[in-house]
Amino acid sequence: MSSYLTLDLATMSGWCLWKPGQMPTIGNSDLSLWYPNMFPKALAIHYKRMKKLIEENDVDFVCYERPLMMRTDNQSKLQKMYGLSNIIQLLEGELEFTATFIGVSEWRKHVLGHGMLSTDVAKAKAMVIAKGCGLDPKTHDAAEAFCIMDYVADIRKEKKDWPDPINFRWKT
Repeated sequence: MSSYLTLDLATMSGWCLWKPGQMPTIGNSDLSLWYPNMFPKALAIHYKRMKKLIEENDVDFVCYERPLMMRTDNQSKLQKMYGLSNIIQLLEGELEFTATFIGVSEWRKHVLGHGMLSTDVAKAKAMVIAKGCGLDPKTHDAAEAFCIMDYVADIRKEKKDWPDPINFRWKT
């Protein structure tokens, strides 16, 4: 049986784990709290946590939000942005699961009904959708990881174990 993991990768990273036939579980982790000003150490911890999550749950498909293009020459920001997604690619090669990324506007259009929403509106809608579907997200990052999961379930033609987000996306 397939097991899916979706990720909203950022300094505060959200995740959603789903085994069809069960409700998804969601969570998040704040890299800046783990090791402030020591991002390489935080990446090592993130690698270990992702590897454990993937191995213990027999994940065979991972979908993560594509890193945004940033107009910056700030090396620290660039390292953070690409470091997180590179860990998933490294684990894909090591553990032999399938990984893909998705553009922010693509999953937002599919789940939220519009791909060009402001960040604040999209985050608020993601929280409403996750709560309406029976989850209790502590952060918008976990809620967005769930919304990415809804997109993945649809493109993989899986029967979802939660209500259709269309019932909740306009209630913000």
